[in-house]
Amino acid sequence: MTVEARFVEQSDYTQGMAHLQAGEWRAAIGCLEKYLAHDPSNQEAQLAIADAKLKSGLDAGAHGRAKGRAVRRIAILAPSGLVVLGVVLLTFRFGPVLQHSLASFLAQGREEQRLAELESGAQALLQAGDLDGAEAGYRELLTAAPANQAAQQGLEQIDRTREIQDLYQRAVALQEGGDLATALQLFAEVQARQSPYLDVGLRVADIQRQQKLEELFASAEADDRAGNPSQALLKYQELQTLDVTFQRERVLQRLFALHVQLGLGLLEQDPPTAAAVPQALDHFEAALTLEPRDPAATLERRLAWAFLDAQVPYAAGLWEGAISQLQALLDQRPGYLRGLVAGMIQYAAHALGGDQAWAAGDCDAAYLQYQAAAALPVGDTTAARAGLSRAESCLAPTPTLPPTSTPQPPLVTPAPTVTAKRQPAATRVKTATPSPSTTPAPPFIGKFVDGGSRCDGFALVTGFVTHAGKTPYPGVAVGVWSDVWYGEVATTEASGKFDLLLSGKPVGKYYVAVVKPGTCAQVAGLTAVRTCQRRSNVLEATLTAKCSGAGANQVSKVSFEGP
Repeated sequence: MTVEARFVEQSDYTQGMAHLQAGEWRAAIGCLEKYLAHDPSNQEAQLAIADAKLKSGLDAGAHGRAKGRAVRRIAILAPSGLVVLGVVLLTFRFGPVLQHSLASFLAQGREEQRLAELESGAQALLQAGDLDGAEAGYRELLTAAPANQAAQQGLEQIDRTREIQDLYQRAVALQEGGDLATALQLFAEVQARQSPYLDVGLRVADIQRQQKLEELFASAEADDRAGNPSQALLKYQELQTLDVTFQRERVLQRLFALHVQLGLGLLEQDPPTAAAVPQALDHFEAALTLEPRDPAATLERRLAWAFLDAQVPYAAGLWEGAISQLQALLDQRPGYLRGLVAGMIQYAAHALGGDQAWAAGDCDAAYLQYQAAAALPVGDTTAARAGLSRAESCLAPTPTLPPTSTPQPPLVTPAPTVTAKRQPAATRVKTATPSPSTTPAPPFIGKFVDGGSRCDGFALVTGFVTHAGKTPYPGVAVGVWSDVWYGEVATTEASGKFDLLLSGKPVGKYYVAVVKPGTCAQVAGLTAVRTCQRRSNVLEATLTAKCSGAGANQVSKVSFEGP
């Protein structure tokens, strides 16, 4: 309860008692009842009202009984009545002075309350960012109380806040105008005065990120102009990682051009290498993710894939397939890989000629073919050198060639006839060159027996090897191969039977012959059956895609007869 409310309540009681003493019963009753509304348990006020009502005759119906009860109550409460009477006399005696003091006290309380409300209101406006409203409140407070420290401090804080606001707004304008360096300086000053402040931290981070992007872009452009495509590409790629929208059109344009440039550069390097093609292909693929319909990049990708596809039969020693695929590539782009493809075709042709001569038992011809292949600058010549070593071991002795003889250049067609003379081994005995003789018939004669079809995915070449007397011939090596497959060798069982599985192999023509174990070249740890010396004629077996009807064949049955 406020001081003013307590004063009003006490005034009702005082006035009520004064009216009672003056015989103004109705007025006394009114004041005392108002007082009782605030303090209903006050017995003195209750007795005073009852006394006033008794004296005024308001309770006439029970006047005698009420009067008697009132007299008895007065007698009982006589001491309390004397106290009340004393209070009333003091009030009448010092009333004006007391009322003035109370009025002054109430006025001072109201003023203090107003000033407190002004201060709290101004503080609330300041915290809400309403600087104008807060300033008006603090100035009104200072007008009423010039020494009020809270008002003085509030106005000082408003001045500081306005200075910070001005700095912030200038920095934002500079940032939006592109002057990032100056904007960053002003934001730093704002942070020094008040941190955190609004979104200054986010804006500073954004400016720093933008500056990094611009520096990186400028560096990429410089490398691009200076002819450093690899460095420029890395920096443009980093830009895309940091912000895919930054200078988007320019960055995408340069990424595409640099990928094509680097891919072509790898293919044109001197000396050329096959290992550069997968790297170049990666660049062409990346370029086409940016410009999927670009015809130049599409062509380069197709040529690179054609070269890599040709590497499969080339690495496996399947020379016919390698020559066919490499020649198709060369037809589309003469001089591809600065002549390396043409050299690889020559190498494959000589290696093929060596394999064919070796399989026919002609060591001299095989040696010369392998020698020509090994001399070509095509990188890996492991297969040719292995064939050269193999053929050298069975060469017939020949006289030393005169020093003045000049070898003819090797032929480079798929099945070359080599005319170059080999240099003899140091240990070879000088004898007359033997006269040509008829190549002896192979010891085993093979023939095609039957074919069959089946649709369960199972395919094979099967048959028997027998002696001339039709008895089983165990321990004979029979090989199968194709133009695109290095082949497989099986050894006949005690019954003379052999099986060569073709399940899962490509459809097409396959070759079957009795071969000599230990004469086959090894390519990547696999036996290249085409290089084995043959001890029979070569049979052909066909594997078809269709598995039923006329012409279908999945099972080929053959037989070989030996001595």
